[in-house]
Amino acid sequence: MGAYWMTGALQALDEAGLDPRSAEVIVGTSAGAAVGAILACGHQPWIPNQAHEVPLAEIGPASETPGGNWWDLRPQLGLLRSGLLPPYDVAIPAVFGGLMPSGRFLTDHIERLIWSHVESARGELHRGLRVVAVDRTSGRRTVFGSRPAQRLPYAVAASCAIPGFFAPVQIGTHSYIDGGVHNVFNLDLAVEGRPAPVLVLSALTGPIPLSFGPSWLGMRVFRGTVGVQLGRAVGSARRAGFPVTVVEPTADETLAMGRDLMNGADAELAYRIGLSRTRQRLRTPEWRRRLGRFLAQEEVAVS
Repeated sequence: MGAYWMTGALQALDEAGLDPRSAEVIVGTSAGAAVGAILACGHQPWIPNQAHEVPLAEIGPASETPGGNWWDLRPQLGLLRSGLLPPYDVAIPAVFGGLMPSGRFLTDHIERLIWSHVESARGELHRGLRVVAVDRTSGRRTVFGSRPAQRLPYAVAASCAIPGFFAPVQIGTHSYIDGGVHNVFNLDLAVEGRPAPVLVLSALTGPIPLSFGPSWLGMRVFRGTVGVQLGRAVGSARRAGFPVTVVEPTADETLAMGRDLMNGADAELAYRIGLSRTRQRLRTPEWRRRLGRFLAQEEVAVS
């Protein structure tokens, strides 16, 4: 659902004069990797193909595997050593993600989507693309670029391979899982070199009012936890001299995305409300000022 919301928000930004394809660096993790890869191919993800009215609808369903293999729970010594012993250079979520059983779904539908864009790309792919996945054996972050182009669909699929839901993705001799178990934003990849404006689309944060009721408690905790991670990442980037602007959902947008972010039943609603609300934001004097800062710069990073 986050990809649909991001697609709507990006369309509104493009309409306001900020083409996200012109960014010097595009960082994508999980669903953001799919959107970022489409941008890197020179395409606009908010434009649907001829057979669909909703962007990204051509992604189709995922194929099923025989199911998770609990034999995968055998402790991997390298992973445990990295996460539990000094210098503690692997995030605890990455340790748990690496130890979880393989999911029952494949990421073939994601691979097909990205392949379709790679094959129809005009010219070379965006050199500034950064796709984040996690090596399942070591728990360490791996950053893929847009080259070689033949690897990109698998890199994006790996970045989207949520542990326990999707099967890990094999690239070469390594097995990879969702880059979000390392960090949802990986904003440090966008703040290298000289300071430049950074735009963050944060589909997984945003408020969950108490009026939504107790059934939303899990999603409230999840979005709040991701919000803490976002605050740390943005604070670090700003201390390094990078002006950061965050676009995140309001309460009605989080409601539209629902409690199950893997359920695409309301994908069109998530896309349209992301488009509508971002258009409204960009009409305000504050957001016009922020947008002007991006339009005045030659270098912009999108995450």
